[in-house]
Amino acid sequence: MDHSNNRQGEPGKALYIIIAGQALVTVMNEFGMDLEVMTILRGEFFGEMALFTGEASPVSITAVDDLQVLVIYSDAVNLMIERQPSLGREIGQIIEARTKAVNMAQQADVSFNAEVELPIRILK
Repeated sequence: MDHSNNRQGEPGKALYIIIAGQALVTVMNEFGMDLEVMTILRGEFFGEMALFTGEASPVSITAVDDLQVLVIYSDAVNLMIERQPSLGREIGQIIEARTKAVNMAQQADVSFNAEVELPIRILK
């Protein structure tokens, strides 16, 4: 059963805050393989990369188990940032860190002959 919430390449329209469950962040590399970037847990959020850059989502988000999220659409997010500018700075730092993680996953050497342990997992 497919539990994808957001798919790589889709536009961002909201910020999703996990209130129960956990989700897997994956990215497809240049070889067409899905690679695990990170797991996000209760209290964390996703959707920020596409929402704030205006570009298509660079990752896919898939529920690991039952996932309950609070959806905050872009107008409300923008209003929250206007009222609390530090929120925008914090989200910007998270976007920067996650962008680096996505780039690392996409550039990972997936050679099966390599004897180097990857910082990411290749998904089947």
